[in-house]
Amino acid sequence: MTTPVLSVFIGRDLSWMGQDDPVDDAEDFTAAIRSYWAPERLEQTRTHLAEYYDERTPFTGSQFEVIADDGRPNEITEADLVAVSMLGVTIPADVAIWILSTDGRTQISGLLEQVPAEATIVDGGVHLAEASAMWQLWDLLDRACWPNTKRGNGMGQTKKSKLLAAKRPALVPVVDSVVRAAHPVEGDRYWAAFTATFDADTYAAAHAALGPRPAQVPVLRAVDLAIWQANRRRAI
Repeated sequence: MTTPVLSVFIGRDLSWMGQDDPVDDAEDFTAAIRSYWAPERLEQTRTHLAEYYDERTPFTGSQFEVIADDGRPNEITEADLVAVSMLGVTIPADVAIWILSTDGRTQISGLLEQVPAEATIVDGGVHLAEASAMWQLWDLLDRACWPNTKRGNGMGQTKKSKLLAAKRPALVPVVDSVVRAAHPVEGDRYWAAFTATFDADTYAAAHAALGPRPAQVPVLRAVDLAIWQANRRRAI
């Protein structure tokens, strides 16, 4: 585990911190996330995933991938704004207006075009790194507002992560109150923590283990659901 990977997180600089605590913190997180598809827990995780996508126990979030606009991967569209409501959040009206404006569409597309639509969390060391296009887009959404851009626009970590997950579902982890309560990470360095959790072999193992699930649901989303299903009642 290297310092550059541990320095990939949302909106903060870890260069002033010693390595010991971040390394221990990241290792704890990695072990906790990988436990969801460990043999002793896999049956429960698969049951949770099956329940989530079972039409007899309807969760609106099961329609997130269906509604998200994967046909236009380099734009945030009206469909994407509706899709995040399936996950229990609403994008503020003045933010939505800016996102759908000519200026908003141009700036957002210019950044999304730099990130391959097929990128996964295995590529997080590149595409979730400080100053990357996704990093810049995260910051842009923090200021997105109509008629004038400003911070304090009501776009917190949860809303931004869900909106970006609609566009790059295999790359950007959803981070909400359930994830933060179940698996706290010092400094909210969730992009770094998830990146450190998945290498190619780990991703392949999770892909094979975390089923059955609809074909359009990537590994990272399945992991999010495993966390949410196992811990949502505790977070209430």
